[in-house]
Amino acid sequence: MTQSAVPTRATAGRVAINEAGLFVRGLGADAPAVLVHFDDQHIWSFTPGADGQPGRGGTSIAWPAVLQPYLDGTTRVRLANLDGSVVYCDEEHRFGAGAGRVRFVDRAGHPLAVDKMGHLTRSFESTPDAVKREILEGTQVVIRELRERCGVEAFLGYGALLGAVREGGMIAHDSDTDVCYFSRHTDPADIILETFRIERDLKELGWEVLRMSGGDLKVIWPLSDGRRVHIDIFSSFFVGDVFYVLGNRSGELDLADLLPLGTVDLDGHEFPAPRNPEALLVYWYGPSWRVPDPAYTPAEDPHAMVRLDGWLRGFRQGMSGWTPLLRGSSRPDSKLPTGGSEFAAWVHGQIGPEEAVLDLGAGNGRDSIWFAAQGHPVRSSDYSRRSAVEVRGLMKRSGITDVRPRQVILNETRHVFHLIALLSREPHHIYARQLVGCLDAAARENLFRLGASVLRGGQSMWLEFAVPHPGAAAPEPVGLVTRFDPDVLTGEIERSGGRVVSLEVAPGVDMFDNPDPAVARMRVTWRAGQSAETADVKESV
Repeated sequence: MTQSAVPTRATAGRVAINEAGLFVRGLGADAPAVLVHFDDQHIWSFTPGADGQPGRGGTSIAWPAVLQPYLDGTTRVRLANLDGSVVYCDEEHRFGAGAGRVRFVDRAGHPLAVDKMGHLTRSFESTPDAVKREILEGTQVVIRELRERCGVEAFLGYGALLGAVREGGMIAHDSDTDVCYFSRHTDPADIILETFRIERDLKELGWEVLRMSGGDLKVIWPLSDGRRVHIDIFSSFFVGDVFYVLGNRSGELDLADLLPLGTVDLDGHEFPAPRNPEALLVYWYGPSWRVPDPAYTPAEDPHAMVRLDGWLRGFRQGMSGWTPLLRGSSRPDSKLPTGGSEFAAWVHGQIGPEEAVLDLGAGNGRDSIWFAAQGHPVRSSDYSRRSAVEVRGLMKRSGITDVRPRQVILNETRHVFHLIALLSREPHHIYARQLVGCLDAAARENLFRLGASVLRGGQSMWLEFAVPHPGAAAPEPVGLVTRFDPDVLTGEIERSGGRVVSLEVAPGVDMFDNPDPAVARMRVTWRAGQSAETADVKESV
């Protein structure tokens, strides 16, 4: 495709636009990144080969899920290459029944974009210079504290280093800053311990620090415009002859290209950097790192991902799906109900009026708040950090003040052991609505380990989940929850030393309270020395 200084318009009909996405003709798998603008605002970037689905006559590209709720109204849709010299589409389009212009902005009216991870963010392109300066100065502070307080060799990394070396400034389509540090440890257990020490040191400064894994953290840095930017902190280290950097990078690197550290300039601010930054950029982005690609997707080594998962990370697949669902932005009809469920009322009728409840997999907290309103002491926990935000919001709106939310990831055994320690002192019933179908075998094993450890004083585990049924569709939300065989579950419970006291299978509702033809309700107990017995089973499907 020939480029010129004057924008080259595409022929009419080259791009078809609809509610589901785009259909682009004439762009092959090796075509460069395409930038999508709505009314001259950069919205999103994609690469046809990586993000598209080839078909007869062209390539289909679905709108990102986080963008779809905003597609209501009219906008000028423009698709072009990176420098705008080739325009594939430039036309007015109306989405849905909206009468106004499409507005892709946050609650404060700041322009949004979809980043390379599919998340909603504010890119540097739409960030005022004064706020950019705050981000850079905050990043300098984080690096300084990592070096002086935490005693590690910290330096600018990933997109921030790329922008500094290639452009001398922030990359327009980037949205956060990345910091790395080199660990002298070569054993994953020691690397994990080091990150916990760093986390404690940074929290002593009063900072909000999120742990993403055993090898990377986030500092949440407040800005004057009301938003909070993420400053990512990634560990790097050698295991044998292989150099690793969190997220998923691994390969060969000469330590002399990293240390001793040098400096680079980023928008007039000096930062520590690898001694040979070009070598690190080749390591991260390949030999073509000098060519801008806003839709860049790394070719990650699957073997390295397995190693890093096993060494440093829990298993958080689907986290990016649950966050927008709980926030209510995954699609217009995906708002979760906020009133107590029928299952919560069913359980409430069978336990003491003041007995404590752990709502495990609480989602937006609808049942946590309902149980608290009935007088039960309540702990609310979920796999997604967003759950605690929604629970606190629902508490404020309902006037409930004593629900205790916290993140619990059942695939991370340390989370489960910590919860066991808490509940061993404060006995709770364990309540889990629509959780079983969200768990893999390891998480279910930890769920029943939890039950076997803390439910030996007369409390029960109460489970509701969708079960297989002839002709039944996949339960909602599709892709995040599945139907599960109650006989298989019973076998797993019995192997953990538990007993299914009762099992009912009947028509019920899904997570959104929509009708579901087959839903199981199960009560499970554990008692010291008990043996598996036959449960009372009721089926009315």
